[in-house]
Amino acid sequence: ALPASAGLLALNSELEGVHKKVPLAARPRNVTRVQWFEIQHVRAGPVQCKTEMRGVNNYTQHCKPGNTFLHSSLQNVAATCLLTNMTCRNGQNNCYQSANRIGMTYCSHTQGTYPNCSYSTTLQNRFYVVGCERHQRGFPPNQLLPVHLDETIPLVHLHFD
Repeated sequence: ALPASAGLLALNSELEGVHKKVPLAARPRNVTRVQWFEIQHVRAGPVQCKTEMRGVNNYTQHCKPGNTFLHSSLQNVAATCLLTNMTCRNGQNNCYQSANRIGMTYCSHTQGTYPNCSYSTTLQNRFYVVGCERHQRGFPPNQLLPVHLDETIPLVHLHFD
């Protein structure tokens, strides 16, 4: 099921029939990049990984090896896209680091094959880095929105000159 979000315009009924087998990291057809980000990475608070990962894995029909859920709202994560941009791990220049650490849940696949995936649950408090893009269906064309969780960082790396 989709997380509740004021900015998300998709309805569950639109997503019926999307549960076709797709590659492990592939975004399901009929789901926008920002919707897929929200499905995979945004929850209001701590989660039980076995339950939440079932919803993610139903789209891909695989046990995803690891996944992070940010304890936030899509609106709050999208505000990170308004901060100073930085280079992503893939070399693109559309990443943004959160101003503060937030709570998050990290889920690690421990055993089983789809649909019987088992996960360990680890609560964390970290900074996050998201990749953001404009032109997402259902949103104003110039609004920068998160579409990729690039990494999480336990502490800021301080550099002194």
